[in-house]
Amino acid sequence: MASEEGSVVNLSQQVVSMMFSITSRAVFGKKYMEQDEFIAQVREVMQLSSGFYIGDLFPSAKWLQNFTGMRSKLEKVHQNIDRILEMIIDDHKETKSRTKDCLVEGEEDLIDVLLKFEDGSSCNQELSLTKRNIKAILF
Repeated sequence: MASEEGSVVNLSQQVVSMMFSITSRAVFGKKYMEQDEFIAQVREVMQLSSGFYIGDLFPSAKWLQNFTGMRSKLEKVHQNIDRILEMIIDDHKETKSRTKDCLVEGEEDLIDVLLKFEDGSSCNQELSLTKRNIKAILF
């Protein structure tokens, strides 16, 4: 922002960008190359879900849902987000296996904590999460 001295700055856009950056750093632990794509996909979901959707008004009329194209747009965005989260979770698993659980507790991010409760890897049998559960929590 210092290089933009004397020019108009969209403060709302800067605040939203900072909020996304802080939240994704807390969740992912570090900045991923896919982080910007993930943020763009989240914005797309927010934009798509903020408008009028005929399928909400008439949920039994499947042909109306297909007619608008909204469902296919949402499915495409969902697939992109799922792919990104899958890649980030796999990266965390790989890093964890390389370091052999040498993570200091203060250095863990949300994904590391959730992976502790993944099926088969948790000593705590009261709570067990699948990869699908973890992706749902993250999104």
